[in-house]
Amino acid sequence: MRLPVKFIVNVRLSAVCYDCLTVRPHDAMFLLSVLQLWATLPEIKGRSKIQVMFGYRNNAPQIRLVTDRLIVRLVHERDAWRLADYYTENRHFLKPWEPIRDESHCYPSGWQARLTMINEMHRQGSAFYFALFDPNEREILGVANFSNVVRGAFHACYLGYSLGEACQGKGLMFEALSAAIRYMQRSQHIHRIMANYMPHNQRSGDLLSRLGFEKEGYAKNYLLIDGVWRDHILTSLTTSAWRPGR
Repeated sequence: MRLPVKFIVNVRLSAVCYDCLTVRPHDAMFLLSVLQLWATLPEIKGRSKIQVMFGYRNNAPQIRLVTDRLIVRLVHERDAWRLADYYTENRHFLKPWEPIRDESHCYPSGWQARLTMINEMHRQGSAFYFALFDPNEREILGVANFSNVVRGAFHACYLGYSLGEACQGKGLMFEALSAAIRYMQRSQHIHRIMANYMPHNQRSGDLLSRLGFEKEGYAKNYLLIDGVWRDHILTSLTTSAWRPGR
């Protein structure tokens, strides 16, 4: 029996973990042998079956922060489904606070390409894209991104974040950002973290103030949010305990 030139076999490894195996078989027997080998592979801590089978290793940093109620970790390729679910479920809620998102934000296929670029930025140390998970890592509750990392004489970055509608008012973003900021300051040796918010977004302003951010200015028509150029209040957080990295 001849098979199509390309098969994509999605193998569910657990309730929250997916791996994708792409096969170009010559015939059905080849595909059968691949699946038989897959079934016999051992579970090895820290490595998926596809890594064992093909010797693939992801050199991106594996950062996982544990707080009282959350797992805060860097996103990777297997988070495509969960990120798509997060932006689909909160699409209307987040719309007034974010740039216009294209349809790909609501589909795993769009996130697969985007996550490849994000993981490359993780490897280069130019950005760190965290997601907020429940303790079992079944779903994404929010995101926190440290982008445009500059070293040299600056050692600074920008912070952006969002939290799902169902999780508002519980202190979860404060809990997550406290851990993520501590990581950026101590492990990535960031001296200045900049975060900006629209004047009418008082909840975001209160959060940043609680985290220790200080107002530094006011920028008119600063960012294109939901199709409109919006003013922003500029804030930053610096650390007096900064030490240079090795």
